[in-house]
Amino acid sequence: MVKRKTSRSRLSRGLKSLSDWCRQNQHLPVAEQHHTLSQKLVGHFAYYGITGNSVALSLFRRAATHIWRRWLSRRRRDGHIPWEDFNRFLERALGLPRLLRMFLTVVTILFVLACLRRLVRGYRKAEPAATLTPAARDSLLPRGGVVRQRTAAQIEVGNLYEAARRRVRERFDVLGARPGASGQMPPILTANDLPDGPLLYQSVRWLWALGYGETPLAVPAGDWDRTNVLLERVTARAARGDWSFGQETG
Repeated sequence: MVKRKTSRSRLSRGLKSLSDWCRQNQHLPVAEQHHTLSQKLVGHFAYYGITGNSVALSLFRRAATHIWRRWLSRRRRDGHIPWEDFNRFLERALGLPRLLRMFLTVVTILFVLACLRRLVRGYRKAEPAATLTPAARDSLLPRGGVVRQRTAAQIEVGNLYEAARRRVRERFDVLGARPGASGQMPPILTANDLPDGPLLYQSVRWLWALGYGETPLAVPAGDWDRTNVLLERVTARAARGDWSFGQETG
């Protein structure tokens, strides 16, 4: 990232212009001087407030404070305003009381901490296997060594593909969903008067790809219940005659 800062010549010209204004208007009311100087500082910060220029901006603000104090000191008989009196005057006449500033600072810090806490909670993700109870995980594991180990490994990483694949085959095998000689899905026949025919067709295709497709599909633990509900609804529609698998034609 390229960082830039105010050149010394521009910084000097800006401070000289500020000093000339304070000299010419030193007899104005202090509140009016403070208002005008604040506007000048805001304009300077808006123009030179770029990445990498924070040090120059801080120096300009500090120098402007010194210049204003020096010209205000000339209004006194002794020609000097101690910094303690100057800061106390600003707090009393122009700034917020110390206790109020401390209160606002504490409230701001607490608000920022609360926002950070909510942000961390939002990004904190539970372990995939932790979303299932031990009893539910055991019910998903099939009998048999290799298949059981493969299913258990997928459950640990939050993918219930093997369990969902087995569940779909249990329901679809009796409906004639086994791939034909070409390995393709049998034709899906739907009733002509179904208002949700396209949606039903896509649901059957997705479930068939989950159960018989060559490419594994991701089934997160959070989608397990939705997948089972969809499977039950689709098989119930098949029992009512809304759809069926046809015979593959050569």
